[in-house]
Amino acid sequence: MSLFKFIEKLINWFYSLIGFFCIDLKGYEDILPVEVIMKPGNSYVIELNRGEHLETSLFGVKKGDKVTFKNGPSLYGEQVKVYTELPKKGSYFSRGCYHQNREVTCWLPGAFRYYFTTGSDGKEVGSGYINVEPEILLGDEPLPLECIQCITVLAKCLGPYGSWLDRLAAIKESGYNAIHFSPVQELGSSESGYCLREQLKLNPTFAEDQNPMSWEQLSKIVSTLRTDWKMLTVCDIVLNHSANESQWLQDHPECTYNLENSKHLRPAYLLDAALANVSKTVASGVLESYGISSYITTEGNLEALRFHLAARVIPQLKLHELFMVDVRSYVSKFQDMVSQNEPSRRTESGEPLMMKIIQDPKYRRLGSTIDLDLAVSLFNIYRSDCYDEDTRRRRCAEAFKVCLEELNAKIKSEIKSHLVAAVEACIASVRYFRVQKNGPKLGPVNEENPLFPRYFFCNGLESDNAEILGYGDTAKMIWAHNGWVMNFDPEMDFAEEGSHIYLRRELIPWGDSVKLRYGEKEEDCPFLWSHMKEYVEQTVKVFDGVRLDNCHSTPLHVAQYLLDAARKIKPDLYIVAELFTNSDLTDNVFVNKLGITSLIRESMSGWDSHEVGRLVYRYGGDVVGSLLSGTRRPRKLAPALFFDMSHDNPHPIDKRTIYDVIPSSGLVAIAACGTGSTFGYDQLVPHQVDVVKEGRLYMARSDARFSKGIMDVKKALNKLHFSLVKDGFSQVFVDQLTSDIVAVTRYNPLTMESVILISYTVFFNPDPAASGSGHGITIPGMAHSVLLQARLVYKPDKDKYVMPTAKNKFSDAINGLTDYEVLMSERVSIDNCPMLQATPTGSSVRLNLTDNFKPGSVLVIRVISRNSSRAAADKLRSKSVEIEKAVFRLGLTDINFALFRCDGEGGSVYHVPGHGNLVYQGLQGVMSLLEEIAAKDDLGHPLCANLRAGPWLGDYMVNRLKSRPSTNYLGDLIQKELKNISELPTGIKPWGYYKVFSQVHSVLVSRALSLLSTFAQEGDELTRLLSLCSVQMVAEVSSLPPLCESVLHSNTALSNGNADQVSVATLAAGLPHFSNGLMRCWGRDTFIALRGLLLLAGRYHEARCHILGFAGCLRHGLIPNLLDGEGLNPRYNCRDAVFWWLYSIKEYCLLAPSGTDILRDSVNRLYPKDDTPKPLFVEQQLSEVIQEALTVHFQGLTFRERNAGHQIDEHMVSEGFDNQIGIHPHTGFVFGGNEWNCGTWMDKMGSSVEAGTKGKPATPRDGSAVEMVGLLYSVLKWLATLSDLGEYPHRGVSRLSKDGVAVTWSWKEWSQKIKDNFEEEFWVGEDCTNRYVNRRNIYKDTCGAKHEWADYRLRPNFTVAMVVAPELFSREHAALALKTSRVLEGPLGTKTLDPSDLAYAGNYDNDNNSSDYRVARGYNYHQGPEWLWVSGYYWRAKLMFSEGSDRLAALKEAKQWLGRAWTHLRSSPWRGLPELTNSDGNICYHSCPTQAWSAATFLEVRLFF
Repeated sequence: MSLFKFIEKLINWFYSLIGFFCIDLKGYEDILPVEVIMKPGNSYVIELNRGEHLETSLFGVKKGDKVTFKNGPSLYGEQVKVYTELPKKGSYFSRGCYHQNREVTCWLPGAFRYYFTTGSDGKEVGSGYINVEPEILLGDEPLPLECIQCITVLAKCLGPYGSWLDRLAAIKESGYNAIHFSPVQELGSSESGYCLREQLKLNPTFAEDQNPMSWEQLSKIVSTLRTDWKMLTVCDIVLNHSANESQWLQDHPECTYNLENSKHLRPAYLLDAALANVSKTVASGVLESYGISSYITTEGNLEALRFHLAARVIPQLKLHELFMVDVRSYVSKFQDMVSQNEPSRRTESGEPLMMKIIQDPKYRRLGSTIDLDLAVSLFNIYRSDCYDEDTRRRRCAEAFKVCLEELNAKIKSEIKSHLVAAVEACIASVRYFRVQKNGPKLGPVNEENPLFPRYFFCNGLESDNAEILGYGDTAKMIWAHNGWVMNFDPEMDFAEEGSHIYLRRELIPWGDSVKLRYGEKEEDCPFLWSHMKEYVEQTVKVFDGVRLDNCHSTPLHVAQYLLDAARKIKPDLYIVAELFTNSDLTDNVFVNKLGITSLIRESMSGWDSHEVGRLVYRYGGDVVGSLLSGTRRPRKLAPALFFDMSHDNPHPIDKRTIYDVIPSSGLVAIAACGTGSTFGYDQLVPHQVDVVKEGRLYMARSDARFSKGIMDVKKALNKLHFSLVKDGFSQVFVDQLTSDIVAVTRYNPLTMESVILISYTVFFNPDPAASGSGHGITIPGMAHSVLLQARLVYKPDKDKYVMPTAKNKFSDAINGLTDYEVLMSERVSIDNCPMLQATPTGSSVRLNLTDNFKPGSVLVIRVISRNSSRAAADKLRSKSVEIEKAVFRLGLTDINFALFRCDGEGGSVYHVPGHGNLVYQGLQGVMSLLEEIAAKDDLGHPLCANLRAGPWLGDYMVNRLKSRPSTNYLGDLIQKELKNISELPTGIKPWGYYKVFSQVHSVLVSRALSLLSTFAQEGDELTRLLSLCSVQMVAEVSSLPPLCESVLHSNTALSNGNADQVSVATLAAGLPHFSNGLMRCWGRDTFIALRGLLLLAGRYHEARCHILGFAGCLRHGLIPNLLDGEGLNPRYNCRDAVFWWLYSIKEYCLLAPSGTDILRDSVNRLYPKDDTPKPLFVEQQLSEVIQEALTVHFQGLTFRERNAGHQIDEHMVSEGFDNQIGIHPHTGFVFGGNEWNCGTWMDKMGSSVEAGTKGKPATPRDGSAVEMVGLLYSVLKWLATLSDLGEYPHRGVSRLSKDGVAVTWSWKEWSQKIKDNFEEEFWVGEDCTNRYVNRRNIYKDTCGAKHEWADYRLRPNFTVAMVVAPELFSREHAALALKTSRVLEGPLGTKTLDPSDLAYAGNYDNDNNSSDYRVARGYNYHQGPEWLWVSGYYWRAKLMFSEGSDRLAALKEAKQWLGRAWTHLRSSPWRGLPELTNSDGNICYHSCPTQAWSAATFLEVRLFF
């Protein structure tokens, strides 16, 4: 053995030795931290969203927690009022009484509804519940819900109260801290533990020496349990039913569902009575000749019985008559009325018949009615086939009769279907009770065991004619039994009218009790409400909690009323309930509306060990390695009280085997939730202690015959369960080692210790040779000790698995099996545990099971962490001040590098196997994914697997940062932090990465915002997210041509924060499609986005550089759209970019400090003349470049693109390379282009040969484009002002006409021409008669296009002109146009074409290879898809031009639109807004996921709020 191995073995032996001298986990003070108790006082936020009514969602908090309500995206910018039911401190809760408050402190336990409104009408637009847990104390010690260890006791089996403590002593000895008593009140004659005769009297069997037990004496016992035994006490309350023989029901039959107040049950009663008669007949043997004897044992007997019921019994009842009308009577009445009334004007072929049968409320035979007046109006008509009045009347009556017969037939068919179901339900019941092998096999039919259970209790009333009893004075004494209905909506009452449960025989009735009828309010049944309230209050005064029996069948409003009364007496009342809804969402409805504290769950519902393991994982704790470890989150799942066996379900011996009692108990005990069991389970009572039939008492602990069964094991498990919660083992993981062996890990995220329970379940008779050998589990850390090893064996032969046969019941006491014993030991050293072999494997330990780990065994192993791991985790939990300082030194382009950069912006993104590429190289790429994983606890995500497998992602991030001088130090610091992760157990390494990355990410974001404008810093979440798109889009990626040295060195706060490093950051049009090279910096995109992403963000230097950079490229009076900064080969193929550039200069001058100084900045001109063959870099003032651009347009110019041909555009035809620009001499409008090119932002060139669109622009927009006219006007007005102030050296433009005459326009003259002609040329009013008009009350999209129809298309471009040049528009016309254009609105973007246009196609797919010219190869790029950037202008226009109530409506709608953008920003991994969406806001997968101009224009709308 090597020295290393020897030392490691010695250390393990030493730690194991410590285990011998430690009672529980608290004994290891040298390893465990101080006891961790989560204290209340946390703050939570509930996000409110329009239309969210969250009654099926749970939001659970503790007393003392604060809850703040925050507007969610759908309520963005709205004035929201929040109202909660939580009363002011010190006040009583009053249901339905609301208090307005945006922040509440949860001082009172219970469930409190809240709702919120947005308008003055007070209408609820959303709602939900806050569920505040009670503070449960045992003495002065708080008892967390997860620490509850409850045992159910059937009170009727306790006997005289003087012996209770002796009988309950075994519970204390087994380590439970809560007792659930079944009802302690007087029971009915059936002796069922839940069938109460007198709710206000104690069970007389509790009497001691014939002295009845008093409530004071009961309280004294409960006080002893609470004070001396430190036990919580809970008692059932039964609200749904009462015993048949309850005297108070005789006095108040209105409290039942009887045939007087619930006449709709009369048909079901007649069927019930008939079935009871059949049962008597079968018992007498009369039906043997029909093959139905009193012994029904075969399917043949059942078939004979089915035929008898369906063919003989049911038809004789004629139950359908109780729902039908008397046809003969109504036809006679109809004839009488027809003879006295004129025919109606209705024709035979007129409106359809509207007749319907009105049910007789008394359910008499043929007693239903119809609306006879309606009948006369419908059927008393003129008839073309009748020539005399008598014939007409007769024909009308015949038609009426046919209608009634059809209505009756429909009802008869419906009732028949119910009765067919009833017959099948009867047969199914008889099959189970008398034929099935696994049924009780009741034997012969007799009075004690009738063939069919009764649905109604008749109080001894008998008659050969059931109708006499059910319809006479005795009806109020015929009561409906309560019972259980499979798969019935628990929020409905199955006995109320409208339900056919009783008629269809779908109830599993409880024949000893009747269902209580509360009605909707107290006034409906005053005595019952008062009586049950007193019952509940009396119970609550004694016990610490209540269990709602049959909660799913309790009317919610009744339970609310009674629990509200209970909480007034005991505010911290513990309320536990059984719910069989089969739906977590429905469970939450009950929890929310009733304030239920815990829901009973049961491991016996698991059909195999895998399912039991799933339940353990589901019902409590965070997942091991949760990224949000240590973060208190509100409960989203109702706390569970997880039973190994509940008292009203079969025993494990019946469902599994005797050898599974310890494994199942172990799995329950290791669950991170409250746990429970049933008295008798631990004592190996080999059967269910029947709540109805059991008449014996629990055996006293002092009885010499008492058998401890598995009590010692249960004590150890209960102790373990309690300690795990109190000591902070809050995380859970379940491993399925084999089909029968389950390992559950409880992990403490602070100490990094683990406790592992391995359970060998025995659902079926096991193979004696089976063992756990060959199986095991690897756990990080060092094996410390075995806390428990246990197994149940058969005493006579411990190596055999012998199932109990004879149950040997004692006559006087409930006894357990004595021929089984427990082999058990605690605090065993690893080396001395025969079931386990521990082998260190690096930083982990392999726990291998041995041959001695037999079926039925349980092992609990403690694994401690290494000091290095704990030290590393502690360091990761603490924030690094050095990182904060390092980030503070960074500038915005450094932060762009650290956070963003997609593929193509230098370097490549990280690839996650099984997932794909991250969206960014920087931290945002991984954080977008980690935040999603953290929210869902999705630790099975491929990214987590990658982080566990190796340090690659961390190395990638560090190496990137270290490759850049300005971020090198930050990279070093992160590398230092990441080294700690190497010391962590593999399973929690994702947590370590999340801690490091999330801190750095948070600091980077904060630093970025601090460098942006006050508008960005102080804005709301939406504003900040949009502003961060500025950081996202602006990177040091070469694209602009060289700037003048004077410009580069004139800024004192460069983007990278370092004046010694001069660099120019460029704005990407979108990511990732437009990230580098020729495609990065688009002329129009840059200047559409510049105001929002640069100027509003306070990034004036970057804005200035872009303005001057593009100015240097001016040629032909245009700036390029595609700018290749490195190759210096810009392309001049767009007409609108120069006007966006001019508009941006104007905005810069208005918004930037000393903004007009830019006009005197030097521009590095590449092409000072149009014919300059190659870049010359001649300096010129910006004002002169501006003047040149406007002069060239004023003069007019035609030119052909340089290098024209397929080498620069493979799809364009030759004519498309010919360009023309100019100014219309009459209107002053800018114009240009031709039908073969597309010089505005709608620039899709056709490329499909199959569809015939290649070389054909989809949207040429030649002539005068409306937005370009608006941009020109805006710039001219500004220049007029500047020149008047002497800030601009030119007062207008001049040109030579064809005749050589000089023509000069001042800025004012030019702008006035545009204004004078705009409305006349662009407005399409109601009086417009042009044949191409599709819609009126719009503004043209273009003016003077070659194809006139193109001018009249409704597109959103006119809204751009509205925003930049509002003076051009008549306010009246603008309002009408905006109203018309509502058809263009989409959820996020704006449709680019009228949906009624023949060319409209809303879904863009650039891969479309069809021959459909509208969509082939994405030809519809701007023919319907919803673009986001233009939405910004659309909404700004609406806000600018609306007035009064219209403006209020526009503000509201704009906020909702911004809210949808907020939702998208949050959810998109790119943290940006897309270029466009398909129709109705659907994702377009060919769109850029984040686009500069989209975020920019949305941010501009944000200025309005």
